[in-house]
Amino acid sequence: MNEYQLGTEGKPWNNFELDLIVRRYLQLYVRVVTGEKIVKERIYREISEELKVRSVSSVALKMSNISSVMLGLGWPHIPRLGPMPHIQNALVDHVSRGINRIKELDNAVADLVNQKPVELAVEAEIINTIPKTLKLDESFRSDISLNATRDYIQLEAKNAQLGLAGEISILEYEEKRLRNLGAVKLANRIEHVSVTKGDGLGYDIHSFEADGRDKLIEVKTTTGSNYVPFYVSRNELRVSQDQSDFYCLSRVYDYPLSHTPRQKVKFYELNGRLDRTCELRTETFAAVPNSFRKDY
Repeated sequence: MNEYQLGTEGKPWNNFELDLIVRRYLQLYVRVVTGEKIVKERIYREISEELKVRSVSSVALKMSNISSVMLGLGWPHIPRLGPMPHIQNALVDHVSRGINRIKELDNAVADLVNQKPVELAVEAEIINTIPKTLKLDESFRSDISLNATRDYIQLEAKNAQLGLAGEISILEYEEKRLRNLGAVKLANRIEHVSVTKGDGLGYDIHSFEADGRDKLIEVKTTTGSNYVPFYVSRNELRVSQDQSDFYCLSRVYDYPLSHTPRQKVKFYELNGRLDRTCELRTETFAAVPNSFRKDY
């Protein structure tokens, strides 16, 4: 990097700096997906030294900004490198160009969302704060952006092993919760209905509140952060409306793909009708030919 490419401390990042850090982010992405063990702090320090005028904390913040843009463009972010709750519009074109330059990225990301989760049971910890909505606006409709070539959120949703692992974490959490409340008999009655009765009921676990009321839990699991959106089916929506007093969606996030010292995942709960607890965005339509049209 020559002196003309250097940024100025305390001033906005210039185009060269943004292109460089996006390139390092995407290179790191491929390394992580292929199983390489990396230390984020060491990577941040190396980038900081390369940029010369940007601190390690500034680099870490910018990497999280890039994770936000990745989500906005339809790509999962690097696991354990969660996005910021806002979008830095200046990064959009830089990330778009960077994605288009790394040909192996598509296969790497597809491998990521299809990876097997850790085999051992992972303890779940409830977070009572619902994440703010990550605002994805028209700034993402960049002329040079090709966006994601696949629906990676849908691919991850079809990862049956990841889904089952998340359900087991919530099942064990529910059993422990009721036992701690002294409702041992209710804990023994919890049923993993997606396994015992199939996945067409609109929920995965039939649990209970301590007073004996039903608690019908649909579990959605991701290896990404709490900002990653999730799909709900028409049936899940209908059941949440019909059983709104008992329905609960548990969103499990940061599910590990490898063994970690803390070996714990987090989740939050949305209670009641999904059309009231979520902003539902229509992404696909079921279509049939219109046999009444005469203009073709």
